[in-house]
Order: sequence, then C-alpha cells, then structure tokens
Amino acid sequence: MPLASGTSLLLIAVNSLVALAALGHWPAASLPLVGGGFAGALVGQRLAPHLSDHLLRRGFAALLLGSALLSGLEAWRRHDPAANRTHPGQGPASSQAPPSKPALLAGRLSAIPPTRSIP
Repeated sequence: MPLASGTSLLLIAVNSLVALAALGHWPAASLPLVGGGFAGALVGQRLAPHLSDHLLRRGFAALLLGSALLSGLEAWRRHDPAANRTHPGQGPASSQAPPSKPALLAGRLSAIPPTRSIP
C-alpha cells in the first residue's frame, strides 16, 4: 500500500507540473487548495495511525462520493439551459445567436491569404 500511495502521489505531482508548464503561470485561485492540501496532509499523517483501516476506507469512500456528487451537480448546472439564461439588463449587448460551425470555418478560411504559384 505505501508503494501504491507514493506512486500515485508522484503521478499527481508530475501531472500538476505539466499543467503548470502548459499554463505558463501559477493560478492565484489555487493557492487556498495548496494550503488546504498541505494542512490536510499534516493532520492526516498524525491522525491516520490512530484510526482503524475500516474507518479510513469509509471516510475515503465518502470523500469520493461527495466529490463525484459535487462534480455532477456542477456539470448539471452548466448544462441546464435555464440556469445559463441571462436576465434582462445582464449579459452581452446583442442577443444574437452565435454563428454556426460552417460560418466560423468560412470566416477562418477567408482570413488565410491566397498562396502564389511558383513559376
């Protein structure tokens, strides 16, 4: 189990570094998450030896279930058209529908300069 935990943490750290490199900066909004993760690691390290294996498994299962429910709720809220509707006086100035994919593609293609043939 310790080897699996260490390997998992190593993969999480590598994925985080790749995301940081791709983003190019450290997002300030994630600083509370870093602090909370650090504090949770310290508390968990001291608390885990005093808890039964069964209780730790149930707590982890509850954490996973709660995370899945929150993720599903957030996805549902973003997908629900009624939740995304703007109220009068809010939102963009024009209420036109976004252009269709063919119109977007045509706009991109018209921005490409024509190539010259080589004599």
